[in-house]
Amino acid sequence: MQSVAKENTTQSESLSEAQNNDFTQKDFDKVWMAFAKAEKSRRPRVSMLLSSKIPQKPENGVNFRFDVSSQTAKDYLELNLREPLQRYLRDNLHNNLVTIRFEMDGAAEPESNGMPYTSKEKYMFMLEKNPALKLLRDAFDLETD
Repeated sequence: MQSVAKENTTQSESLSEAQNNDFTQKDFDKVWMAFAKAEKSRRPRVSMLLSSKIPQKPENGVNFRFDVSSQTAKDYLELNLREPLQRYLRDNLHNNLVTIRFEMDGAAEPESNGMPYTSKEKYMFMLEKNPALKLLRDAFDLETD
């Protein structure tokens, strides 16, 4: 009976060790992209967002931060994605200490969510990226709606 108890204790110790394995940034990137790809059929926009940038492994190695550009995106991801993503990361990296948090990008303006919606906003956004767009607009006498 004692040998069975000792064997169970040894198994549970090895399981707890297995659930706190160290991993590399490359391992994390692979698991992150697998999750993003799996989300593509259910939530294509979320998949695209997750695929666009992969969090870098922090100094402590387990508390990841994913920056988003709007409060709406942050709230949505916290509510709908944090738990399944965190569980997926923990299971596939074999580390129960992994956490993910979504934060507002420091460059985002607090009063604006950063997404251009109207034609004028889209034009202004693109103009910031490429000032030569104004020359094209003037040459063809184009107007925004």
